[in-house]
Amino acid sequence: MPRRENTSSSRHSKRLSRTLPQHIDSVVSLADSLALLQNESGLEGSQGYREGHATMEDAMREYCRAGLKTHWDMEEKAKRKVMWSGFLIRAGFDILCSSLYIFPFRDMIKISIDTGDTGKCNCLVWLPNKKKLLERIENGTSAYGLDGKGKRGIVVSLHGGGWTICRPHVDYTLCRHMADELETVVIAPDYRKAPRYPYPHAIFQLHAVLQWLSSGALLPHLPAAIRPLITSQRISLLGNSAGSNLCASLTVLSILQPLPFGAKIVSCSLLYPVLNLSIPYGDKLSMMVASKEGLPSWMSLLFLRCYVPPPRLTTDLALSPALAPNVVLEKFPPTVVCSAQRDYLAKEADDFSDRLKDLGVKVRHRNFEQVGHAFDAKPELWSKRQREINNKARVEAWKMISDVMVDALAEEKEVEEANEVMLHRAVESAQRDTDSTRSNDILKK
Repeated sequence: MPRRENTSSSRHSKRLSRTLPQHIDSVVSLADSLALLQNESGLEGSQGYREGHATMEDAMREYCRAGLKTHWDMEEKAKRKVMWSGFLIRAGFDILCSSLYIFPFRDMIKISIDTGDTGKCNCLVWLPNKKKLLERIENGTSAYGLDGKGKRGIVVSLHGGGWTICRPHVDYTLCRHMADELETVVIAPDYRKAPRYPYPHAIFQLHAVLQWLSSGALLPHLPAAIRPLITSQRISLLGNSAGSNLCASLTVLSILQPLPFGAKIVSCSLLYPVLNLSIPYGDKLSMMVASKEGLPSWMSLLFLRCYVPPPRLTTDLALSPALAPNVVLEKFPPTVVCSAQRDYLAKEADDFSDRLKDLGVKVRHRNFEQVGHAFDAKPELWSKRQREINNKARVEAWKMISDVMVDALAEEKEVEEANEVMLHRAVESAQRDTDSTRSNDILKK
């Protein structure tokens, strides 16, 4: 009698065969590069998903074959406590921000991207305001060519929230400002969140989103009037808090595993970033030079517990990009680092900025005084003075970012043309002022 096949096992095998697209090859080669660099830099090898693997490639291959199934080295009771705490705080924050999630924002479209093993990723795409765009083109003040119709790259904005809470809607003010100021589209992915999807789910899903963008797949989703102005070959990353960690990590991964179709990350902007998770939380607090403002300790520790449960290692390069070796960091694109004096993350952000400068990377860095974590987003309802300080810091920080991005997103020839036009106008203005002064002098005589 023939042996009966286990139907459950057969269905599981078929499911796994469907979840092994070409994306696994890029993940494995990416893991190879990470393993090589971690060995060269003397860091602990492998992502630490499970002991017993000879190489990181073996660990990643098994991890992908399991559909990125999560393994926790934790007692069941402790695991349930972390999971429920993460779910409850996320649910509470979603209720608090529910009006944002249903509000009909102008010049915004929603798309869904299939990222293979890491599932679907819903994204908000912010479009530049048509009226403002036309005014700049007519006035000749666009940074993209003489006629304002030169190609401009794409901005990818990654929201914060400790890798656990929030959705891209919370950054609507930032995304709206950058879309209008940079005259381009800003895509904000709703990446996978812990504790259900701890590290490395979000980072690999976002890497797949970058690959999707590089292929030009976003262009058909854009309005016909904007489509000819956008190129997918230049991508700028922007993030705050945990989103900044993902931005820096994606830059590291894209250096190790270049994006397809010749696409490049042309700038990286980090607002009050977390860059080195290997430093214990208590040590970060002790290095502060001012009183702490921001998240309470229990929340910060919960986020870390949700996103990096054991056996994951905080020394992974895709988790602590500040630990990347010089051979990687020296290839960073122009970078903006904005830290807050009253934030316990300020020291690692400042150190990261100094290290990039020493390696010859173009860096614009500022430590904003008298402000705390998330200074550009906190309402500060009870203190008018602090609200004014935060607003001033927000304007200056966003101006730093847009100044760097506008040059990075434009083609070099377009930047040169725009600079020539601005110089020509400045000369003409100076000449008019001189002529006016001479005329006044003549009239007085």
